[in-house]
Amino acid sequence: MMKRAQVAPVTLIVLMTIMLSLVSAAYVWGLPLIQKREDILEMNNITNFFNLLNSKIDWVAKYGGTEVIRIKDKGIFTFYSYDSENGNSIVFNSVSRGSTLIIGKWIPINTENSGDIGILGNDEIGIIEMRSDPHDKGYEFSLRLRYRELHSGDRGYKIELMNPKKIIKTTDGHIIISLENEKIENIKRDGKKITLITKIIKISFD
Repeated sequence: MMKRAQVAPVTLIVLMTIMLSLVSAAYVWGLPLIQKREDILEMNNITNFFNLLNSKIDWVAKYGGTEVIRIKDKGIFTFYSYDSENGNSIVFNSVSRGSTLIIGKWIPINTENSGDIGILGNDEIGIIEMRSDPHDKGYEFSLRLRYRELHSGDRGYKIELMNPKKIIKTTDGHIIISLENEKIENIKRDGKKITLITKIIKISFD
């Protein structure tokens, strides 16, 4: 009877040790997977936000008025006006552990034609691009919305973002989009005369 009484506690200790080992292993291997899934979800959320941002800017350029979009995503927004080095673009950066992108290369996600001049009535005026680059033990995930000219025959159309370079680190806030001005000018592109309509869009942050 004494031997049986001694076996039970030893067996229980062994089982508890095995269970603790399994729990520890699940934590070590499972936590990074959960974090990567959360990061990928955040990437999807900010991609949807950029699609909405592009559509709002396009709407205000066409019809005027003001639109406001709430930002909920953690990261850094950088605004570049049309006359800056990285002109006519809005860029978002955040650090991620999970990446499904080609590293070190901008990939257009809303158009097949990502050239600097598109076809009016056919191509998107705003190009949304994404990329990822190595950063510590993860990746720096970036999204960029840039605007280009669209041409068709002797007509041209473009959107200019009016805002000095501004870097904003955010977890919450609002982007305010408004039509500041409109101009029409006769210019030459590739030896051709075109009438270019430019909508000047003011981007501000609250």
